[in-house]
Amino acid sequence: SFSLASEHLSDGRDSFLVRGEFDSVPALDVPSMAQGKVTCVTMDDEHNRIWSGHATGEVTCWDAKTLKFVHMWQAHRGGSVTAILVTIYGDVWTGSSRGSLRKWV
Repeated sequence: SFSLASEHLSDGRDSFLVRGEFDSVPALDVPSMAQGKVTCVTMDDEHNRIWSGHATGEVTCWDAKTLKFVHMWQAHRGGSVTAILVTIYGDVWTGSSRGSLRKWV
């Protein structure tokens, strides 16, 4: 069984603290802006950003401290985002299920 406790994010949206009998620690569920399931995620500690890639080919960026949505774009068409890398210089690289590799500036 699972229990949910609603929490308000800084931009007014709700998030949920999820607890389940198999969870060792509580988890904060951040609502997704993308339509597709999350296929990869990475943390950019230098710029306090969380990046997620999606089955729809979209990339979503969140502020890691506030969990506020920053932006989203269509990174790959016809395939899912399977990898995201953020360099110490802030360059974002993505890889797709169709074999393409892109650097975003």
